[in-house]
Amino acid sequence: MAKPTTLIVSGIVCILIAVGIGWIAFPRLFHSKIIEAKQLKKGNQMRKDWTNIPMAVDFKIWLFNITNPDEVQNGGKPTVKEVGPYFYREWKSKVNLEDDPNDDTITYNLKNTFYFDAKESKPLTGNELITIPHLLILAFVQLTLQIKPSAINMVNKGIPHIFGNPKSIFLTATAKDILFDGVTVNCTKSKEFAANALCDQIRDKPDGLKAEDDGTFKFSMLGTKNGTADTNKITVKRGIKDIQQVGEVVMYNGKTEMDYWNGLPCNEVKGSDTTMFPPFMDTENPKDIWNFGAEVCRSLPAKFVEHTTFKGIKGMTYEADLGDMSTDPELKCFCPTNTTCLKQGTYDVQKCIGAPIIMTLPHCYKCHPDYLNDVNGLNPKKEIHGIFSIFEPVTGTPVSGRRRLQFNMFVYRVPKITVMKNLTEEKMLVPIMWVEEGLELNDTLAATVRHLLYRPVKIVKVTRMLLLIGGIVLLILAIFAFYKRTKLCNEGIKDDTKPTITQDKALWLA
Repeated sequence: MAKPTTLIVSGIVCILIAVGIGWIAFPRLFHSKIIEAKQLKKGNQMRKDWTNIPMAVDFKIWLFNITNPDEVQNGGKPTVKEVGPYFYREWKSKVNLEDDPNDDTITYNLKNTFYFDAKESKPLTGNELITIPHLLILAFVQLTLQIKPSAINMVNKGIPHIFGNPKSIFLTATAKDILFDGVTVNCTKSKEFAANALCDQIRDKPDGLKAEDDGTFKFSMLGTKNGTADTNKITVKRGIKDIQQVGEVVMYNGKTEMDYWNGLPCNEVKGSDTTMFPPFMDTENPKDIWNFGAEVCRSLPAKFVEHTTFKGIKGMTYEADLGDMSTDPELKCFCPTNTTCLKQGTYDVQKCIGAPIIMTLPHCYKCHPDYLNDVNGLNPKKEIHGIFSIFEPVTGTPVSGRRRLQFNMFVYRVPKITVMKNLTEEKMLVPIMWVEEGLELNDTLAATVRHLLYRPVKIVKVTRMLLLIGGIVLLILAIFAFYKRTKLCNEGIKDDTKPTITQDKALWLA
């Protein structure tokens, strides 16, 4: 057996290695590597992937076809039938990047490009005829009533000339024209003063409209945004000085606060840019995750729901909704006016995008029952209409998520507008379409994450436990060796102290 001293030294060395490397050095190294990997430094891989997301986002669109437009035109209740999904591949990128090392920030413009996926959309082709409320007519009428009610008669006179003499407030067009290709708006020169006046407004603010060479415009929901950099500038933290700030939006168009809403906290710019989140999430006491949605001019919190597992990756599930501005004091500043608020689950984005669009979750999920009752055909379900994200907590990486929003408009009687004079007097929130933006790790990427994130940790855990157990065993052996040696020594001392019989005494005894 080895000497006790050798066993003690070997045991202590094993324990020190287990503690020093397994519990101190490796966690620090692992921690620092994650920090280094998450920083938005020029030239590193994270910066490249953040600038141009290396995989397409699934973008699906469902349109609400109104099946009884004639009935609604004469005061009836709309019945809608969902048509979709129309499947698109969305490539996200950030352009015009400007770094500020002093503030540790990057400023950029968003650019999204959509490609129609015919295979995933089958049997839909985009040529299906869809009937929806005429968005431009409704926008002209509602904005005029808000800003200059005395001009409503002029709007009524101009509508037939630039919108092809419509017989109702509803538009029937192909899905691809409504979404991307555009519906014609005739702004060629006319003898009608009212038509020219409306077209002048369109030329001054052509949002959502594409000018054609013949003097007409093409209006669509998403066409002008496709492949075009957004004009709004977003400034986020790079995370080089403080990794817990990485991806945090600190300015929008050069300002730390917006001016769309009625004060704070609604005008506050806070939260992630939705593409980058800080690592080392608190799994014991999860906090709300805030996201800044530039397209809706709002910061939105997501609340922790549960711990979960996604394709073998430990995750944390968060959910979000639009809240209730009519009852929540923090959301009162989103009310259209100081005295009028929309009910639960709705969000008026007019001040943000310039059009009287009301946002909800799809099928008015989590909305006040009054909105659900405005139309027939809605069937809200959490699983397919809610907003959620699953985060891997160590790196803060979203491994799966769905962001869903529905676009609606109020439709109601306006006696001075010919195509609206027979509608019901009660305001009806009529859905137009809803979209889903989704991204999740495929099996290959999930396996890569498990390999890179869990395998080194598992190896170190096993190794440090083996070293720790080995060190303890060596110490036990050392103790046993000491005990055995001490026992032998004691037995030897006892043998040496026994009396001996001399030769004289032996003779005397004899």
